[in-house]
Amino acid sequence: MLDNKNIPKPADKAFFLQPTLELAQSLIGATLWRQLGNEVTGGVIVETEAYISAVDPASHNYRRPSKKRAAMFGLPGTAYIYFTYGMYHCFNVVCEPEGVSAAVLIRAAYPIYGQEIMAARRGLATPQLNMAAGPGRLCMAFALTRADNMADLRGNALWISGPSEHYPVDKATIHTSSRIGVSSGQELQWRFYSAGCPAVSGPAALRR
Repeated sequence: MLDNKNIPKPADKAFFLQPTLELAQSLIGATLWRQLGNEVTGGVIVETEAYISAVDPASHNYRRPSKKRAAMFGLPGTAYIYFTYGMYHCFNVVCEPEGVSAAVLIRAAYPIYGQEIMAARRGLATPQLNMAAGPGRLCMAFALTRADNMADLRGNALWISGPSEHYPVDKATIHTSSRIGVSSGQELQWRFYSAGCPAVSGPAALRR
């Protein structure tokens, strides 16, 4: 069982230097951690989507760079968090060299630590395996907001570590599909997920 003394350290800087599509796949099975005061929560990442502004019409900054989305041009291994539909936050991992607009959206995580805390943040009576399934739910479960935009993902408040023995992901289960909820670039198979995992978001047909 995990306790605060043996929570894994952040991944090496080199991990975030991978090309966008490679990082999107490597993040499946990695572990997302959040410390807010004395509360620590953790979950194994089981679903991601890649966005590369130079070639992707669904990506922020495609053809029309925006200061509001400047975090996407930042250092690899920083957070890009935006607010959408007037109600949800979405958490992305910035990648590629500084000055290149690219990021990986973290769509879902399998809860492994601080499940009761996540449930309370989601307004749930008890923890559920899918309580961080979907980018909006994930940000609520991990208490991520625009205040965390541009945070260093190797810091002590928000970080990503390697695979967890508490929910190991078999790389053979990683499937791809078109991304969810985009109206452009639908032909791109840039969504990656652990097939069959109960914490993956989307329709049943997109979880198999």
